[in-house]
Amino acid sequence: MEDHLRHKLVDLETIYSENCTECQGKIRQIYQYFIPTSEELRQETKADTTEIKRIMDGIRTSMKAEGERLKKLVEKVILQKIVGVNDVEKSITAMLQNQEKTYEDYISYLKDVVKEFSGYLSSTQLLGNPMISTISGPLTIKSIPQTTKLIPSVFIPGQFSEEDVSKLLGTVKKYTVPGVQNAHHVSLGKSEIVWVSDDDGNLVQTDLKGKALQKIKTSGEPRGHHTVMQGMDLIYADCKRHVINRITMNNKVTEFIKIGDWEPLSIHSSKINGDILVGMRKDGGAKVTRYNKTGREIQNIQRDNKEQKLYRKPNYITENINGDICTSDLGMRTVVVVNKSGHHRFSYSGQCQGLDLVVSVRML
Repeated sequence: MEDHLRHKLVDLETIYSENCTECQGKIRQIYQYFIPTSEELRQETKADTTEIKRIMDGIRTSMKAEGERLKKLVEKVILQKIVGVNDVEKSITAMLQNQEKTYEDYISYLKDVVKEFSGYLSSTQLLGNPMISTISGPLTIKSIPQTTKLIPSVFIPGQFSEEDVSKLLGTVKKYTVPGVQNAHHVSLGKSEIVWVSDDDGNLVQTDLKGKALQKIKTSGEPRGHHTVMQGMDLIYADCKRHVINRITMNNKVTEFIKIGDWEPLSIHSSKINGDILVGMRKDGGAKVTRYNKTGREIQNIQRDNKEQKLYRKPNYITENINGDICTSDLGMRTVVVVNKSGHHRFSYSGQCQGLDLVVSVRML
């Protein structure tokens, strides 16, 4: 609408009405989603706090018990060593007592010799003098007995440090995947088997003791391109061949889902119903597609209610406990959340611009 001076007139009522409608919609969204979801997360966080306290109390109790066990072992070893020292002392004492007796006998012998020789000197007459009649040869004195020279025992302190003692005690466990410098995504399989993807898209299978079991070269990007299904088979995205492959429990690799022209980037197996969520892109477009557990396509999520693109490069994808689909999009540098019907709930870009956001939910 323009007036006679060709100035554009603004319909304030229309603007007011549109803004009111938008505000009312946001209020409904807050009451229907944000507040209930936040309250649910608050309760989960509260429960997690209690659980973490229980776990840490258990760890502290175990550490103290281990410390007491180590103290008892130290006391036992020290007692054994003291008994050994006592035995050595008894042996040395007995030897010294024998040597003392030897010297006592020798001194007694010397006194007898002195008495004998003094008797020789007591007579002044030559006739019948024992100095002449008794002594037929040179006078002799037995040599001083030889005894063992004592070498005192020496205690050599043990060489240990606080670090050595710490190594003897347990520690909060951390997991190391051999041959993987940067672990970009982790999938937990059956019997404590872990799958980890590295910088080059390799899939490394390891146990929780850090023993590498196998390594599979894939064309997947170093993002969330693998997941474990409800049946414990691993599936992963083959970006070049545009398929989803399955690795069975006996390590057989088979083709599971054909994507067509789209390039699969990320994948997640629903813990709720076993559905497969795949983030993919093609010619500047991107979407999240839902497949059932047999691989049949049942849903595509690509745009919001204003027909705006939701995704550009969905690198990580997962599912919240309420069925919301949470996607970390490297192209958008946001976390995009839609409900299980595919309706856009919100997007979050974080407080630090330019950083990649990786999404994780408690259900994992």
